[in-house]
Amino acid sequence: MTVLVFDPSYSNYMQDLGVAIAFRTNASCEAVLSSRAYSLYASRIKRNVYRQPDVRVQTACDIGMTANGLVWGRGAIDEARPFYERWLRDLFSIKTPTFCLFHNERFLWCALGIVLCKEQGIPFVVLERGAFRPLTSSADSRGTNANSYFRTMPHDMVASKSVDAFRLDSAREVSKSILPKFAFFLFWASLEVMLSPSRRLLFHKRYSVANYLDIGCGFLRRKLFPRQAVTPPIDEEKILLVALQRPGDTQLTFSKTYPGMQGMVDLVASAVTSLTDDWKVFLKLHPYDTGTYDNKGMEILRSGDVADLINKCSVVLTFNSTVGFEALLHEKPCVCLGESFFTKPEYVYKPCDLSAESIRDAINAAVSGGPKHTEGQIVNSVLNGYQIPGDFFRYDNLDIKNAADILCDRYLSV
Repeated sequence: MTVLVFDPSYSNYMQDLGVAIAFRTNASCEAVLSSRAYSLYASRIKRNVYRQPDVRVQTACDIGMTANGLVWGRGAIDEARPFYERWLRDLFSIKTPTFCLFHNERFLWCALGIVLCKEQGIPFVVLERGAFRPLTSSADSRGTNANSYFRTMPHDMVASKSVDAFRLDSAREVSKSILPKFAFFLFWASLEVMLSPSRRLLFHKRYSVANYLDIGCGFLRRKLFPRQAVTPPIDEEKILLVALQRPGDTQLTFSKTYPGMQGMVDLVASAVTSLTDDWKVFLKLHPYDTGTYDNKGMEILRSGDVADLINKCSVVLTFNSTVGFEALLHEKPCVCLGESFFTKPEYVYKPCDLSAESIRDAINAAVSGGPKHTEGQIVNSVLNGYQIPGDFFRYDNLDIKNAADILCDRYLSV
C-alpha cells in the first residue's frame, strides 16, 4: 500500500501532505519523478525517478502557443506518450498505489498517471489545476493568481462546513528558500534535459534559462518603469474585459481547442465585430506576458488592478483563466471558451463552439442574463467539493493536518 506523489509543486507541500495521508492509512509514501531535479521537493520520501533510454522524437517548441517559445508541440508529445506510459505501468504494478497526489493534470507525467488511476480505480486528487489559493504567494497583485477578492472576504460570506479549515485571516510568510530553491531547480532541470533528451517531453515546457531570463527582464522592466494604467470609462457603453493568460500556461497549451495567444485575440476580434456599437473591448494581458500582439483595434491593458477592472466591466471573457472565477465572486457574468474548475454551465456562459457567431451570442446572453449565482453559493460549492486548505508556498502543520483530514474523508473514507 503506497501513497504516490507525482512531480511535487516546487515546494515541500505535496511531500508533507502525502506523508500525512500515508500515516492515516497505514501506507508508505513515495515520489514518482520525471526528473531528478524534483528530488529537491521530495527529500524525505523514497524517490522513483524515470530511467529509460532516449525517446527518439524530434523536439521542437510550438511557437503558436505562446510568444516565448516555451511549450513543446503536441505532436511530439503524443508520439512519445506510449513509451513513458509503459514505465509507469510497471511501477504501478510493483507499488500497488492506494492514493495518488498530482500537481497539474496537464503535465504529461501527471496526465499519464491519472489515466492509470482511472483505469485501475485508484483514488487521486489534482492539487494545482485551476485552484484558487486564499494566501497566494503571487509576485504581482494585479492578477497573477487573480484571486484578490477571495482573500478579503469575511468568514460570514463564505459560511461552509469546512471553512474554518481554510484560516482565511491567517498571515504566514513565504519561506525564504522558495526562490533560490526554484532557481536551482531550473538550472538542474535545464542541464538534465540538455544532457538527457529522453526527459525533455516529460517537462511540460522547455526549461530554458534564456527564455526565463527574457521573461524575467520584461517583467522587471514593467515593474521599474510602469506605464500609465488605462482605466475603462464608466459611461453608457458596455464594456467587455478579455482576460488573456500567461504564456506557457499548461491549462492553455495542453487544451486541444486553445487557438494560441494571437489566435485568441483574433477570435475575440472576429466575434466582437458583430456586437452593437455601444460595446468597448479591453484586452488585459497577464503580468508575466512580455509578448506583442496584433490587437485588431481593441485596447490593450498591461497594468491595472484586476478587481477594479472587473467591477467596471459588463462582461468578462476568458479562455479558462481564474480571472473568470474572480468575476463570479464579483457577481459579474462570465463567458468561458475553455474548461476549468469553475466553468460549469450553471456558473458561466459557454458558446456552443469557438465560432465568432457562437462567442458573440454567448456575450449577448451574458449581458442580458447577468450573473447566474451569488458569490456565496459559488464559494460554498468550491470549498466543500473542490478546494483543500493551504498554499503550496505558505502553509504550516495545521494546514497539512486539515488538508489530509479532508482528502481522507472525501476519497478514502478514513
